[in-house]
Amino acid sequence: MNKHFPMTYMMLDARCCPKRRGPFLELIIFYLAYWIITAIESVVATVPQLIFFFKDPEFLSMMDPERLESLTVEEYTEVIVNVASRMPPWVILFTLFATVVTIIGAIFVCLKLEQRNLSSMGIRRRGFLAEYGLGLVIGAALLGLAVLIAHATDAITITANPDANLGLILIFFFAFVVQALAEELLCRGYLMMSLFRTASPLASVLISALIFAVLHSGNASVTPLALLNIFLVGIIFGVYTLKRGSIWGAAAFHAAWNFMQGNVFGIPVSGNATSISLFNVSLNELRQQVNGGSFGLEGGLAVTIVLLIAIGLVFPLKTKKSELASAYTEESRENA
Repeated sequence: MNKHFPMTYMMLDARCCPKRRGPFLELIIFYLAYWIITAIESVVATVPQLIFFFKDPEFLSMMDPERLESLTVEEYTEVIVNVASRMPPWVILFTLFATVVTIIGAIFVCLKLEQRNLSSMGIRRRGFLAEYGLGLVIGAALLGLAVLIAHATDAITITANPDANLGLILIFFFAFVVQALAEELLCRGYLMMSLFRTASPLASVLISALIFAVLHSGNASVTPLALLNIFLVGIIFGVYTLKRGSIWGAAAFHAAWNFMQGNVFGIPVSGNATSISLFNVSLNELRQQVNGGSFGLEGGLAVTIVLLIAIGLVFPLKTKKSELASAYTEESRENA
């Protein structure tokens, strides 16, 4: 192992599993597993959406056979967008919580197909609360810095939301905790650590970050800059996971980032807008290169600057001493 990525027990457990495949085969298996898991999750998440759509008068009017035949693609799309914009918070929350399917699926594939243990995915009990708390602080601070840059450059205007529902906002926080853990277990705990078994740490980080960006390429209002930023944050999540020896810090960072962006500041999260937030943020249309436009801050240069700073800080970060493979006796490792 090189000096930048000393061996941790998470990494050791990944390398010591009985089944080791080349990176190309791992990517094929991941691709198949991802689509199966996504299909199951979509079925679960779609149920409340269908219930809402088929109760909406505008949607039901459009579904009239005579009108449906005369609609153009543009008109059909406009109706769908209009109806979706009226979707109540409970439907969005159900969709976020439905990502628990991804958590279960990623763990199942790793345990049964990859024949790895939970520790190799970064699911470790030792220091869980401290790691998660630190990740929340880092994620909130970096998103806050991006908001500060956007505000200082007149790319956004922030006002208080007099209709803020604190109870509902808190529920959204827990929903993002689930959603962020799902994505981190899938892309870092499963994919990155599977690649790591036969590839270098840096290659595993870069490939998993690239796949992470590709998985967001179908989001609404996505741009090349948005995909670059998602690739950069994927690098940060990957390096941080390897340095800390567990998935908790990256999952917390991810959750805090999404929650702060969406439900604190009311900014679209990767193209997904929300009306449940502590503040209201207006985007300056003349500064979309900075604020990211309708994709959200992740599509703008304010976030690019913050992520480049974060990359400069995370690579020199020393690996957590208590997670180094030489730090434990065999008994303490089994209890981790």
